[in-house]
Amino acid sequence: RSFPGLDVVASASAAGGTLQAELTGFTPWGSLGALSAHYQGGQPPRFEAQVDTTLWDWPTLWSTLSVSIPELEEIQIAGLNLSLDASGEWREEGIVATLSGQAREGYFSTAGLGVAGLKVAPFALRVTGNEIAPMAPIELSLDAVNTGVTLTDLTGTVGKDDQGWLLIHADGRVLGGELVIDQFRDFSSDGPLGTAYLNNIDLAAIVDIAGTEGVNIQGRATAALPLVWQKGMVLVDAGTLRGTPGFLQYQPSVDPAAIDQRVSAVAAALSNLHFEQLDADITLDESGSLFLQTSVLGNNPDYENGRQVKLNLTLE
Repeated sequence: RSFPGLDVVASASAAGGTLQAELTGFTPWGSLGALSAHYQGGQPPRFEAQVDTTLWDWPTLWSTLSVSIPELEEIQIAGLNLSLDASGEWREEGIVATLSGQAREGYFSTAGLGVAGLKVAPFALRVTGNEIAPMAPIELSLDAVNTGVTLTDLTGTVGKDDQGWLLIHADGRVLGGELVIDQFRDFSSDGPLGTAYLNNIDLAAIVDIAGTEGVNIQGRATAALPLVWQKGMVLVDAGTLRGTPGFLQYQPSVDPAAIDQRVSAVAAALSNLHFEQLDADITLDESGSLFLQTSVLGNNPDYENGRQVKLNLTLE
């Protein structure tokens, strides 16, 4: 509905039944690249195209596009150096082409997601009509991703099979430990996405993110989180967490004895709990509620002569 003028330099020639044309475009945010086409009677028209966004002014581009496409206002692109080369033919069944390129210095964000340092290694795609498929797995990396939890040094491989696109493998650093993902599906339809594995993560980092007051915990843990995509939400279906020995200190802001005698006993046991075992079953449902069914085994040297205690707690 609102778009700036484009400057185009075009040339064409025809001789002996052969038609050739070249187009080069320029916009307020940078060069659109070049397109050349070749047509010879009786043969499918052939084309070649090149685009390089290295010198693009992305804020100008995005502010311009968002006037016509308001949904784009939710996305902010600070930069992306993308180079693409395409060559192929226009056939009766549609375009058949090979698309190759690479990307680096990608920085963008939305209301709930921030991405820094996106890089995509040289790749090649095969385009047939409306179908796009990689000719080989595509390697990518990210310096950092922030969705409320910061993930750093992510590397991964993307591919496609009969069911669609998938993240074949990825690993990175998160919560002071390691993230590993294998065979993670895309978000094109509701259903299981895959499982995220968290290895040797810092329990203190989890408490910091949760914003739990009065809790000091030291220890490490490993978790497996089966993820499900349902109605635009990521859910956790029967996740598990297993902790290594550590200790937990809980100092409630309210006197537990004023609430209930059982609550007071639990708070006393948790005031300086040296745990040998910390397990949890994790569920995140469609209402956004996170449930942790935890089991803690240990002892508190300051509580009942350090006798062993086992606590089963359900946290919502």
